[in-house]
Amino acid sequence: MASTIWNGLYDRRFHLVWNSDLIQMFEEFRRVRRALKASSDNRSLDADTVEAAKPVKIGERKVRPADVIKKVFNYYEATAIGVKRHALDEQMIKSWWRKSYILDWMDFAEYIRAKRKRDRLPRLFIEYESLVRRWATEEEQGLL
Repeated sequence: MASTIWNGLYDRRFHLVWNSDLIQMFEEFRRVRRALKASSDNRSLDADTVEAAKPVKIGERKVRPADVIKKVFNYYEATAIGVKRHALDEQMIKSWWRKSYILDWMDFAEYIRAKRKRDRLPRLFIEYESLVRRWATEEEQGLL
């Protein structure tokens, strides 16, 4: 009985920590995107812009834009893999994340394409891109 109660408490605590980490990650991402767009004339943020960007101060910390983008896109990639393998409900994920997935891809597609080529990682974030292309409307497809 005590074990069951402890497991339930541990599970709730884990989810609360995970949720606050997720919220922090996306807040960092918003701030990084805002800083990069303010320093760039490009509609899509390319590799030179992202890699050359100065760290962004968030609270007491400074974060490298490329690190923040990688963290968010790793999350998107893991989610896309979960959808592909039917471990996650696609309709639920789509209703929750579709717009963000597509807009974030549009902003950083040039950066990711350049990283694929430069780092010789042709499959970098490929499941995420595939999901974006599947979810995009006809109008959005023309912008990808």
